[in-house]
Formats: sequence, structure tokens, C-alpha cells
Amino acid sequence: MAHDHGENSCCCGCMHVRKGAFIIGILGVVFSIIGIIGSIVSGIWYNIIYCAIGLIVSGLIIFADKTEREWAYLPYIVLQAIGIVINALAAIGFLVLGIVLPKGLEDHLNIDKDKDWDTVKTALRVACFIYVFCLIISEIIAIWFWLVVFKAYKYMKNMMGGGHAYPHNYA
Repeated sequence: MAHDHGENSCCCGCMHVRKGAFIIGILGVVFSIIGIIGSIVSGIWYNIIYCAIGLIVSGLIIFADKTEREWAYLPYIVLQAIGIVINALAAIGFLVLGIVLPKGLEDHLNIDKDKDWDTVKTALRVACFIYVFCLIISEIIAIWFWLVVFKAYKYMKNMMGGGHAYPHNYA
């Protein structure tokens, strides 16, 4: 049953943006922990940095919701926006790569162009287009998550009158 939260709703009106942002924070924490464990097991040490940043930023979303401090949403909003731009550029790059398939690619991939270049060329194009499709799906989800957290930030900022959640009286 849908509830009417007006402009402060997400998920087709099913929940308030603060709850939606909180759920996104929980998902981010869970997937970051899984990523850290997977990176340790597979030995991909540099990935631990990305997962640790994701863990901190996702934890800040939860912190923002629990303490009503709108500033804690900002790291997620900024980093997610950067990720959205990078993801879009990657999708465009792989789309161009799939269409053009630059000369010399067979040398870079150690492919014997006399024997099987046509088959490999088709496979590379298909792989590029599948990857572009996956990037577009992840882009849609990333933009949706960004919008939910941004709306939660705006709600929190408006709720607190544009100031801090716990104003101090210095008189």
C-alpha cells in the first residue's frame, strides 16, 4: 500500500526519502564489506581502498539519517556524481570501441588475423555492446540512488531550516 509523502517520497511513493536513503546506506555497507572480503580473498589489494571509501560514505548516510545532520549526505552525493560521470564516459567509450574496433587491436590482443580475426571481431563487438548495456543498467540504478539521497539531503536541510541539526546557543 502506497503512502503519500508528497515530494519527499521515493520508490513510487512507498516510502519517505530518509528511509530510502537509509536503505541505500545499508546496501552500501553490506556490499562494501562483501567487496573488502572478496578483495582480501582474491588478493586484489587496491580494490580494498574503493570498498573502504564506499563503506565510510555509506556509513555516513546512515549517520545522517540517525543524527539528522544533512552534511553527512554530501560525500555520497559528490562521489556518486563523479561515478555517474565516469560510468557514462566508459559506456560511450565502449560503444565507440564496439562500433569502430580500431586497427592494431588484434596485435594488442595477440590474435592471428589471418585465421580467426572475423570471428574475434564479431565476438569483441558483441562483448562491447553487452558491457555497454550493463553499464547503462548500472547507470540508471546509480542515478536513482543519487536522486534518493539528494532528496533526503534537501529534505533534511529544509527540515533543519538550512542550518545545523543541533544549533548551539553562543549567547
